[in-house]
Amino acid sequence: MSTTRSQVRPLPSPSGLALRWFRRRLTDPVNYLTIGVALGFFVLWEIAVKSGAISRLILPAPSAIFDALLLNLGMPVFWEHTWITLQEILVGFAAGSIAGFVLGAGIGVSRVAQRVFGMGILVLQAIPKVAVAPIIAVWLGYGLTAKAVITALLCFFPVFANTVAGIRSTPTEYQELVSAYRGSRTQRFFHVTLPNALPSVFVGLNVGLTLAVIGAIVAEFVGSSKGLGAYILAQGFQLNVAGVFCALLVLAVITIILSEAVSFLSRRVVFWAPESVAGSTI
Repeated sequence: MSTTRSQVRPLPSPSGLALRWFRRRLTDPVNYLTIGVALGFFVLWEIAVKSGAISRLILPAPSAIFDALLLNLGMPVFWEHTWITLQEILVGFAAGSIAGFVLGAGIGVSRVAQRVFGMGILVLQAIPKVAVAPIIAVWLGYGLTAKAVITALLCFFPVFANTVAGIRSTPTEYQELVSAYRGSRTQRFFHVTLPNALPSVFVGLNVGLTLAVIGAIVAEFVGSSKGLGAYILAQGFQLNVAGVFCALLVLAVITIILSEAVSFLSRRVVFWAPESVAGSTI
């Protein structure tokens, strides 16, 4: 009983997670160097714009972007744009990741599945998704479904490719050992092949997440009046460059938070993998 309890890893509270996140970064001296470099970059940027070396119409000063951010955060419509884009990212990422994992696992273990679906997936990957986006909008309309499909198409292939690579990298001797103990193909998959592939799958998920953010914005560029992509287009037409940078900053924060969430899940699920694989990519 004591052995079983020692193997259980209870989930920490959200406040505990935040404390551990800050503690891990505060104890790393490289983070102080990173902050110093970033501050130096923003100070030079501010001086260049304030001195007139760079036109503020082309590149606004960081202080102007910060003012625009504060102004937008106080407007409910900006939160509505952010929420719509976040929904498109999450739904599209979930759909693309599930499809990529299922098809990747099937092709990884079955040569027949590879021959049936392999060429079709390769053709799908070769087609520029930006070119397909208007067609999908015509088929499915300009709502959440069309944008989620475009987002899923962009984040599908990294998950698919990493799942196939992870499954096929399973050492042959491990599989032969399960077979020697009369293990079934299902037992071999869940006890040997899948655990070996999971670190690679999470690498694909982290790459796919970044592409999901790009996919949601591309989908909104094609045809939408709501979402951060539509907001960026509107601010661009009004020559409000600070407003555009403000939306880009929010997108960067969303990407970092979601990427950290995937990295945290990776560390919990594939705790046996090296930190460079299961840890944060930032």
